[in-house]
Amino acid sequence: MSVKLPSRFNFPKAEKKYEWLPMLLDAYHIIDSAIKIELEQEENKRNQKCACKKGCAICCQKPTVPITDIELTGISWYASEQLKGSIREDVKSQLIIHSKTSSCPFLVKEECSIYPVRPLACRAFHIFGETCIENEDPWLTREEDMWTHSKDAALRASKKILPYWGIEDSKKQEIAFNSGFIMYNSKNMHEFDWSILYRNMLVFE
Repeated sequence: MSVKLPSRFNFPKAEKKYEWLPMLLDAYHIIDSAIKIELEQEENKRNQKCACKKGCAICCQKPTVPITDIELTGISWYASEQLKGSIREDVKSQLIIHSKTSSCPFLVKEECSIYPVRPLACRAFHIFGETCIENEDPWLTREEDMWTHSKDAALRASKKILPYWGIEDSKKQEIAFNSGFIMYNSKNMHEFDWSILYRNMLVFE
């Protein structure tokens, strides 16, 4: 049976307005599709289902998430121009107090409020065996249960966003990827001053 791939998130008007947005959404779709295929293969190999499921948000309670400028820009756009109603108000409140907490400011009622533009690192995180327990860092406690997508998928996704930094030649993109350009141009999402985004959201109201 063939695997049904996830649909690409589409925001036609915004994608025409912001040239970086199609790059980002294409990269996310590559990773989401690769995970859909490769995770099923891994489950068959292990004869075990991935423990991650909807409503499980332990990894969002004390996150260490590397994030690039284009991903930050995507989150800022989505929070400022797409979030509506009570979820928007909850996010704004959490952005204000973020520096005093350990939780992701976009976690609302145990769900990701920016799901279409959640970072690549969030998409890549999967665990087998038992679901994570509070305050657990599975990289330290059970690395053998950790799983992520292939290097090939990461390369293909990186090629979509590297033009954001002016790297458009395919060979140069491969060199940049293999030399860790993406990693070196990432920052810890939790250490970002999210009050900046709070003020930006106010501009769009």
